[in-house]
Amino acid sequence: LPEADSDLDDHFAYLLGESPSAAFRFLESADKTFRLLSQQPSIGYLRRNAKPSLKDIRSFPVTGFPNWLVFYRPTTNEIEIVRILHGATNIPRILGEDL
Repeated sequence: LPEADSDLDDHFAYLLGESPSAAFRFLESADKTFRLLSQQPSIGYLRRNAKPSLKDIRSFPVTGFPNWLVFYRPTTNEIEIVRILHGATNIPRILGEDL
């Protein structure tokens, strides 16, 4: 989804300003995490929410970057990456506004 692409770009830009090597490691780790989730979509934590648009949303940390969480929805043949958020953000508010 466009929001997830934007999240990834924003996190990369932030990390690039702090540590270029960490920024590139983050991108590599995010890609590894996406592949892992595609292969094992049920490993993420199933988020409990009464809001119908949040049904089936799962979360899983980016490998090596536990403060960043991938929010995704398993579909029939793949996963849909919904957002990639830092754990210190107001996740319920952000997800509630987007979905």
